[in-house]
Amino acid sequence: MVVRRSRARPFVAVRDLLDVDWDLDPDGRIVLPVLGSDDDAVPPGYPADDSHYRLIGWRRSICGYRRFFSITSLAGLRQEDRAVFDATHVEVKRWFSEGLVDGLRIDHPDGLSNPTGYLGWLRELVGPEAWIVIEKILAVDEPLEESLPVAGTTGYDALREIGGLFIDPAGAGPLTALFESSGVAYDEMPKMGRGLKADAVTDTLGSELARLCRVIGTDDARLPDAIATLISHIPVYRFDYPSLSAVLPMAMAENRLAEARTG
Repeated sequence: MVVRRSRARPFVAVRDLLDVDWDLDPDGRIVLPVLGSDDDAVPPGYPADDSHYRLIGWRRSICGYRRFFSITSLAGLRQEDRAVFDATHVEVKRWFSEGLVDGLRIDHPDGLSNPTGYLGWLRELVGPEAWIVIEKILAVDEPLEESLPVAGTTGYDALREIGGLFIDPAGAGPLTALFESSGVAYDEMPKMGRGLKADAVTDTLGSELARLCRVIGTDDARLPDAIATLISHIPVYRFDYPSLSAVLPMAMAENRLAEARTG
């Protein structure tokens, strides 16, 4: 698989296009978690498993490329590489050059390595007058990063407020009682939420967590749990925007306080 950068430029190979974890296979192959188990025979229709990839069982929590959430069929492109950006936006550039469209809706740019840089390049590509909106999950009190060259979001934040108009406040009491009938106090919800976040990091996103640990570069067996616990204290979807610079220090402080309380 190759992607042409432009008619006048050379090809960009898939090896350079995808965000691949090359450390997972000693032979430098892409690890694909598509089999029911490692012992399964390669399904009919697949080429022999002896080339540029290695098929493994999907239950192993190992994936050789960056995914969108845990969706194995959506592989992350290295849009932080200008050559990859140019190669994958030739058609987008044509749309605007020929006046075919006036704007773009960008699906979850937070899944990129550098969403701010990507949106900056995109703005340069389509021009200052193009209408760009991004699909972004914002916490209740989280502002949209002002430095992003976009017109706004696709409306999750607005829909949250509008949806609230259709919720009867009188239902709070019965629903709280129903929840507490399980034996858990309602005020334990924040703690439960943090536990679910940690579970998602260590289980659903286990492959990504393992890669992060290798990047940090320590053999401390406690590191995966420490990262998961820290992430559980982060209240926003992504915190490396300038307006959210205080989020990580606050999460670290909350984590230390929680550890002190539990002894």
